[in-house]
Order: sequence, then C-alpha cells, then structure tokens
Amino acid sequence: MQLSVIIPTFNRAAALDLCLAALSSQVVDADWEIVIVDDGSTDETEDVVQRYAKTFPVPIAYQRQQNAGPARARNVGIEASRGAIILFIGDDIIASGDDYLSQHVAWHAGRFSAPGIAVLGLTTWNESMMTVTPFMRWLESGGPQFAYGDLQDGDVADARYFYTSNVSIKRAFLGDDRFDERFRRAAFEDFELAHRLERRGLAIAYNSTARATHLHAISMAGYLRRARVAGQSAALVGQIHADLLERSPQLFGPPRLPLHKRLLINRITYPLLLLAGRLVERHAVLKHLFTSLYLYQHRRGLRDGWARPIRT
Repeated sequence: MQLSVIIPTFNRAAALDLCLAALSSQVVDADWEIVIVDDGSTDETEDVVQRYAKTFPVPIAYQRQQNAGPARARNVGIEASRGAIILFIGDDIIASGDDYLSQHVAWHAGRFSAPGIAVLGLTTWNESMMTVTPFMRWLESGGPQFAYGDLQDGDVADARYFYTSNVSIKRAFLGDDRFDERFRRAAFEDFELAHRLERRGLAIAYNSTARATHLHAISMAGYLRRARVAGQSAALVGQIHADLLERSPQLFGPPRLPLHKRLLINRITYPLLLLAGRLVERHAVLKHLFTSLYLYQHRRGLRDGWARPIRT
C-alpha cells in the first residue's frame, strides 16, 4: 500500500460527504486507501461512510472511538492504516482537482524523496460553496489560521507549517512518534508533533499544486472561542517543551502585558471592541482590531493553561 489518507471526523456528516465525493474521482497511479476515524459523532457520519464504502474505488476503513479529540483520532488512524505515505486531511477538506493525491505521491517519490521531508499542500477557502467574509480572508492571509503567504512553491519550511488539514509524511520517518493525546482540541497538537520530528530532521516541502479547499464557514465569535482554546494548548506546549518556552515566551508562556496594552484591551474595553469587530467582519478587514481581539482571547487561554499546569 503506497498511500493512506487519514480523516478524523466529528459531527460533520454533510462536509464528510463532499470530502469523500471529491476523493472518489482521484486519478492516482498507486495503491491507496482511506481511513476514517469517527471521534464519537452523533449525526449520520457512519451512514455516509458506509454508503461510500460500498462503491468507492479503493478500500475505506471506518474506526469509531469515544470523543477524545483529533490527536487520538489520528493516532488510531495511523495504527489502522497501511500506506508508506500518510496524508492527513480534515473532514471538511475538498480536493480541488483529480490529481490532488497524485501530487502528494509524486513529490515523495521524486525531488523530495529524502526520509525526513513531508509535503504540505495548499488549503484555501471553498468560495463556490460558502460565503468568504473579510474576516475569513484575514484569517488565512496575515491572520492566525495559516501562513501560506510566507511560502512559495517548492520552499522547504519548518515545523510551524505542519498543517494537518493537508500534509503528508513518510511512515518510516514517523516511526513510533504519535500525536500527544493530552491535546483534546484541534490546536497546536500538529505543531507539537512536528517539533519533536524536527529534532530528528523533519523538513516540510510546499506543493501549491496539491490544492484543496476548506469548507468551514467561520464567524468572528466562533474563532475567538477557538483562540482561547489555542491559548490553552499553547500553554501545554510550553509546559512540555522548555526550549520553545525559552525561545517564544510570548507565545507559550504565562501572559505578561505592558500597562499600555492592558489599558487598550481589557475586561471593560473588550466588549466594545468585540461589538465593533462583529459589525465589520462581513464588510472590511480591520487587521489591528481583529488581531487585538484574537490576542486577548489567546492570552486568556494561556492564563487558563498555566493556572492548571500538567505534570510532564
């Protein structure tokens, strides 16, 4: 088996349906499989998978677990898969062309065949199936969601770009390393694994032609809730990895703000700034406002995480 596509999923049956439909038309000169790990869904996820499994051109394996988060789900998928190349995608990721998978396979077999090189594909918003707001455009172009704007095709990047929405890695290099299951939410768990792998030589080659779209409309309010979760996960990274805490204390350490920033955004001013952000999120990009709101919630998450330190 040359390629395994691992898809963790939770209560997104409709998106998963579209994800599988796009994968069903792939033209790949390789043996491949799909492994879907259901993280305790209560919707029609299993019905969708079983319907596709009857006629899909390659095997679809279905694993179900009690809700434990994407880190554990991907680990279950790794153990259930057989491919020499493992491609991680999300349940709301839609392959843009019928050569999407072959792009991943070809780059691993060709110029980037060295054991430690992973392949990052491009993930962008699905503009044909949803409305992409100015706030969403900010998230992927200068905001905290992705940093594809820093890369050009063929660049080799570091662990920060191990985006499990669209990244593949050689099983032999992954070895016994797995996602840390203390990360219960989708935030920093992919970076944390990549940081450990980077110590053994991981590098990430960017293939913009391995393109997929993200079918996930995001509101400002929803993303700010995620920002707090991201802060909690960042605190966990800082507690696990002293080197990262020392290198980037502002990202992974307990928050320490100068007085002028505390005066600008705090418990009193935040509701007013949030109201302003929600009024404009569908009309204009106000990057300084969006960034301030995000960082405020991220710092709250950091504070939460450091208030309840783990035992490493």
